[in-house]
Amino acid sequence: MNLRDLVLICCIPVVLGACAGDSVLRDVTSAVYANSTGKTEDYTQNLPLVASDYYLRVHLKGGQPTILVLGYEDHHLQGPVEVWYSAAGEVLKIQNGRIVGTAGLTSNWQQVDISKAPFKWSGISTDVQWTRTRDESPGYKYGVSDRLVVSEWQGLPPHSISSTLPLSVAKTYRWYVEQSSDGQFSKLPAAWFAVSSQNGVETVEYSEQCITPDLCFSLQRWPLKEIHP
Repeated sequence: MNLRDLVLICCIPVVLGACAGDSVLRDVTSAVYANSTGKTEDYTQNLPLVASDYYLRVHLKGGQPTILVLGYEDHHLQGPVEVWYSAAGEVLKIQNGRIVGTAGLTSNWQQVDISKAPFKWSGISTDVQWTRTRDESPGYKYGVSDRLVVSEWQGLPPHSISSTLPLSVAKTYRWYVEQSSDGQFSKLPAAWFAVSSQNGVETVEYSEQCITPDLCFSLQRWPLKEIHP
């Protein structure tokens, strides 16, 4: 059974409305791979992938990396909403590089509104302010509001980035930082976005985002492709 088949089987409960277990992006294929090879290193580096599919490497801060597969896209005026699945049934929804929904995690975002977010990254030359609203579970937090400021960042972020993104490649991207302030609840850490542009199409190749102060990810389109702006 390949990764795609395993994902589709394990995601059936999520599609039907059930929430996955207590793991956070714990891809069951990691255990399958480790058991079959006797190795415990980062299995995402050597995992066979289907050339016709699209993948996202997700690394939970303090946890192990995993691979998500693109299930489908929902059309939207501000860009398609990509729906990504792990083999354990967790779901990430992403629009223009930003997380706009999750399912199956220890904390989740629903009904996320980013309609006031900048539509094109290349249009951000000075600080742009916008407001994001969302519902959170568990805890039944409705209409949580974050005031955000997004800016272009000159050079690389002032902290270490994933070793799977070589600095030589990272330097070819345009970087943006998005910071929240005056949130209704706990302020989230800054989000970082690395954007490539090819034939006028912008793609967030790598990002670092949090959905709670302690639940943070690095997201990277996988496998790495050297696309120059």
